[in-house]
Amino acid sequence: MEGRRKTLWSSSAATRAELSCSAHATEDEEKVLAALLNVVPENLREHYAQAVETTRTMGYHGNPITIYRLVVEGPDANKIFEHIASSLSEEDREYVDSTLGDRLEGRRLYIRVSKQWAYLGRLKVYEGDDVIKIIFTLRRSRAARTPAGGPGDAQAMQV
Repeated sequence: MEGRRKTLWSSSAATRAELSCSAHATEDEEKVLAALLNVVPENLREHYAQAVETTRTMGYHGNPITIYRLVVEGPDANKIFEHIASSLSEEDREYVDSTLGDRLEGRRLYIRVSKQWAYLGRLKVYEGDDVIKIIFTLRRSRAARTPAGGPGDAQAMQV
C-alpha cells in the first residue's frame, strides 16, 4: 500500500450499526422504511426488514410521527459499514474523513445520509433534516491506533 494513506474506511471495522429515521404525516411510511432498508446490503434487507422497530409518537404540533430504528450487531454490522463505504462517492468518503473530529465520539462514528437519495438506491452524506442517522461502533485495526495522537484521535485515523 505504498503511497496510499489509510482512512477511516480502510482501517476500521464496525461491530454495531444503529440506523434510524422518521416519517412525518406527509410522508409515505412504506417509502421511508424502504429508504432505511436501502442502507443495508441487498442480500440482508429481507432478513432485517423484520427487525426494524417502529415507534409512533406525536410532534410538537400534534402531528403524527413514526420513528424507525434498526440495530445490527456482529459481522452484519460490518457488512453495512462496508456497503456504505462502497456506496458513497469518493467525495463523500473524503468529506467524512475530513470531518472525523465532529463525527467520532470514542469508538462511535456518526453519519447522516439523505433519506431521499437512499430511497432512490443511492447513499449520499447529508447534513440537513431529512436524513437517516447512522451510528457505528468501531473496532479499529492496530495500524489505525498507532499514529501521533493515540487511540481516539481523529487524526490517527488518517495515517
